[in-house]
Amino acid sequence: MREASDFERFFSLVTGARKNERLKTIASFLAMFLLLLSYYMVKPLRNSQFLKEFNTDYLPFFFLFTAFVSVIVTKIFNSFYNKIEVFRLVAYSFFVMMACKLCFHFYLPVGGKTAIVLFYIFASVYFLLATAVLWGCINYIFTSEEGERCYSFIAIGSMIGGLVGSEISAVFSRGTLRSYALVFSALVMGSVLLFLLLAVKSNRSPLRKKTERKNKSEPQAGFFSDFQEIWANRYVRSLAVMMYAIAAFNTVLEFQSQKLIDQHMATQAYQQNFQFLEKALMQSGKQVSKETGFEFVFGLKDQPEAQRPALISAFVQSHDLNLKPDLLFKTYLSYQDKLEAQTREVFSKIYLFQNILGIALLFFVSRWLFQRMGVRFTVMILPSFYTVVILALFFPINLLMIESFLVIGYGLNYSLNRATRELLFTKTSDSTIFRLKPMIDGPVRRLGDVTMALLKLALTVFFVQFLHLPSVRADQIFFVTSLAILGFWIYSVWYVGGRYDQLKRESAAGLNTESEAD
Repeated sequence: MREASDFERFFSLVTGARKNERLKTIASFLAMFLLLLSYYMVKPLRNSQFLKEFNTDYLPFFFLFTAFVSVIVTKIFNSFYNKIEVFRLVAYSFFVMMACKLCFHFYLPVGGKTAIVLFYIFASVYFLLATAVLWGCINYIFTSEEGERCYSFIAIGSMIGGLVGSEISAVFSRGTLRSYALVFSALVMGSVLLFLLLAVKSNRSPLRKKTERKNKSEPQAGFFSDFQEIWANRYVRSLAVMMYAIAAFNTVLEFQSQKLIDQHMATQAYQQNFQFLEKALMQSGKQVSKETGFEFVFGLKDQPEAQRPALISAFVQSHDLNLKPDLLFKTYLSYQDKLEAQTREVFSKIYLFQNILGIALLFFVSRWLFQRMGVRFTVMILPSFYTVVILALFFPINLLMIESFLVIGYGLNYSLNRATRELLFTKTSDSTIFRLKPMIDGPVRRLGDVTMALLKLALTVFFVQFLHLPSVRADQIFFVTSLAILGFWIYSVWYVGGRYDQLKRESAAGLNTESEAD
């Protein structure tokens, strides 16, 4: 009996779960673990495939179209909310996502740039919806008091899933299983549903009374009705601002990091594969710059695939190179293939370290912060860090610094900030959790991407192409705008964190047994 008691205390210490919460906590942990594992088999592949065929200057256009698709997909999901039982709707949605992964397994190797565009959009959209609805189910079966004790452990599942997925992705990128990453990801994603079902069936806590259930049969009018509903409630609006700002700052980091990583990895791969081209350029007797060969090879991905052999032949002739164009073209194809694998491995390593950091924060820090410092203090940590990042971006930075920003920023976002944000949703109604949360986690988040993408594009056109000023001037205005968004973010989370703490105190004092913010 004493051994059992010791085990129970140890289990409660690690998970935060009490006796009647253990099974649903473990099942939720495993569901999040498997979902993130499946996604991190896809994310490095998405990034490496994009950089294989596209210049980073195209990212704003990808973000814009991804946001549009995200709105459409989420509206389709919400249209079925009133017609299909919610947990069945979640299962159907997961089956569709799994089928899409299997389709891309066959289409991506043969579809060229069109397949890469479609895959990038799919990989950017599906995960946001999958994560939103899975956390929505977890929020529905956990009370806020249970969440403060158990959400850190459940979020650790997502971090470990990302860590394991990153390592598996790196192994796949180097081995013979490289082409089967999407098949493996689809199979793992299917197992998420099994543990979600187990979590729901094992719930023993009384479900909170939801004031909006009585209106579930009433249809929502208008394409923008969900956005209007989000804007009308300050608590929910603050959660939306929080997600919008996070996406905006992640986009800033994406733009800065992908350009540096792309240049660094391409330079390294060029030096490994094109020594013979450098030698031929030196022996040609023509006046060429040190970067002539690299700039030509690096710029080929901006050209249509069908024109690349002709462009290589023209380059050989114009520089009087003693090389066969066919050899140069075959080397370029090999260079592309190796560069994609090496870039995927770099992204996998970044994701590995951010997940290690996230696990440490969730296991050793988060529960103490929730219970001792309060949610308002915890939710302010990420915007405080991003303030430091934006100020640092005003100065020249190297690859190591940008990788450190990615690791720390994403580590904080996907651990402490994620658990805190989901905790804030426990004070909302089921309609908010299942209808508005996917809209916030999907389209609103993508709106943050699009805002910064369009701003980056407009500033580049105005300062570089119209005024003929250095691109650093456009970047500085870009960062100043980011600071303005940061101020709005801090104002919103200060309110929503304080409101949550207030509702918690009222609930503990018996003044507000419902304790719903919306």
